[in-house]
Amino acid sequence: MNRHRMTIIHRVPDVAKWASVLHRIENLEHPGLIGRRVFHSIDDPNEVMVEIDFESAESATTYLPKLPREQFHEELGLADDFYPPVFIGVIDPELSFRVEAP
Repeated sequence: MNRHRMTIIHRVPDVAKWASVLHRIENLEHPGLIGRRVFHSIDDPNEVMVEIDFESAESATTYLPKLPREQFHEELGLADDFYPPVFIGVIDPELSFRVEAP
């Protein structure tokens, strides 16, 4: 089974407020949702990268439209046209590697 990953990178004006809204609106009951990781840029702590793992491409592509984007933008004071680029992909096992500790 291949996992599918959605990656979203964007800058938020207030990380604490963004995290609070994210926790409140997240959809943990979405079919095929495996998990989420959030990273902060080492250059700008307000730039975040969100990686969300899914069991299938269908699960990934149906997740984003179900999020209450307008509510999210309004509460965070983001522009109406703010919509970060979203990448959905599957791992390429032939080009991927993991370094194991000795």
